[in-house]
Amino acid sequence: MEVARRVGLEMLGVNLPGHFMIKPKAEDVEILVDAFNGGEICFLEDAEAKLSLLYGRPVKLDEGFVRRKEQVPWRAFLGRWLNNLKHLYINNQEPEQTLMVIRMLRATRPDSIEEIRDEGLYLSQTGNFQYVCWGGRVCGLTLTGGGCVV
Repeated sequence: MEVARRVGLEMLGVNLPGHFMIKPKAEDVEILVDAFNGGEICFLEDAEAKLSLLYGRPVKLDEGFVRRKEQVPWRAFLGRWLNNLKHLYINNQEPEQTLMVIRMLRATRPDSIEEIRDEGLYLSQTGNFQYVCWGGRVCGLTLTGGGCVV
């Protein structure tokens, strides 16, 4: 989106399930651009085919994905980007980097039970058993049978 903006094209983020694309802000243009696949131009049916391949079953998307005229909220965009980065680090088995991203996600979603759980798991995995923060208060971590209790 930033590259497009720099060359004078207004683009909107499209938060598809399992994949993020962009689209021109123009009123009468109903295409998607796969910025993570070399800027490939897609129609709604192409996006459905990509997602069907990803999920291993047919996916039907609402036409609203190509018709929407408002930007994905910044917090949702950032959360999606951080979540993708988190899973990249998990897949590459990089616990320190995973923990760093989890803490950034906690800043955007402080009440997320998933991120609270993951922070505890990665604190344990990285050997950092000092503390974890829950709702603004510090809770001690104790090791029990190889696990971590908050």
